[in-house]
Amino acid sequence: MSEERSFGRTEEELRFLARVANALGREVETSPPEQPVRGVRGLPTPEAAGNSLEQFLANWRAVGGEADVVRAREAAGRVAEIAREWGVGRVVRWNDPLLDELGLNPALQAAGISVYVWRAGANRDEAIREVDRADLGVTTVHWVAAEPGSLALLSGGDTPRAVSLLPPAHLALVPASRVVPGLTAIMREAALRGLSASLNFITGPSRTADIEMELTVGVHGPGRVYALLVEDR
Repeated sequence: MSEERSFGRTEEELRFLARVANALGREVETSPPEQPVRGVRGLPTPEAAGNSLEQFLANWRAVGGEADVVRAREAAGRVAEIAREWGVGRVVRWNDPLLDELGLNPALQAAGISVYVWRAGANRDEAIREVDRADLGVTTVHWVAAEPGSLALLSGGDTPRAVSLLPPAHLALVPASRVVPGLTAIMREAALRGLSASLNFITGPSRTADIEMELTVGVHGPGRVYALLVEDR
């Protein structure tokens, strides 16, 4: 078999593949498969991105995420409204200045919802207990990828992964300015910012399937996720 027809494989590899094909009753492949798509899906160029905000909302909702767009002055009230609709009694949140600027704590407390702020240096056992008791984790995001529709969160002392992963529901407040076309922009910015304990991508609610393809939501993380996009004041 010619080098062109063998795809660069050795004679021994070709004989092995022929035995497998014969056992399966199939023809031995002698030509490269068609590759209609070049490059990696999910890494668009900024020029081809179109309307990143609309693209994110469409992709996020397509995988089961919930979303809304509000003005900054409306954000805290909307979070409290969502929390009431979901029957939330306890919230755990990041220690992010943006959440303080939006007035999140007073809005939730006025609705009768308790709030625990995870702060760097806090007693870890106490913080984990609070997260375990919480009905809702509230975070911001560091970036959002319009394609494929993912939140990107850097973990740190004031921004631990536990807040977005352990409670049964997660709500992320997303400044519209942090929406970027795709993953390449996020990886570039993350590299410039320096190493973090982890960079977590969240694409809709947690889901898993067993060998029989029975889909279950909320097993390995929140079963309900909400992206509240916050436009400028």
